[in-house]
Amino acid sequence: MSETTNTIQKPLAILLRETKQKLVTSINSAIQESGLPLFLLEPMFKEVYVDVVNSTEAEYRSIEQQYNQELAKTAEQSNEDSTEQKTE
Repeated sequence: MSETTNTIQKPLAILLRETKQKLVTSINSAIQESGLPLFLLEPMFKEVYVDVVNSTEAEYRSIEQQYNQELAKTAEQSNEDSTEQKTE
């Protein structure tokens, strides 16, 4: 008999809230520890934001490419299956 492990995945809404809180805590901690005024930190936050946007776009392109490859693969298999049925 094979064992199956049931894992309960945390809902996306909870993950989002927890991640946001961790980010806020980390940012606030970095601000406090640096002792720098916010007008000096603001350009860094903007730079980090641009990096996040660029990474998000790259991730989207990668996911889209994988999806299109899977669609093409599925279409190819479907065509092969229909060709095999016609020859039988």
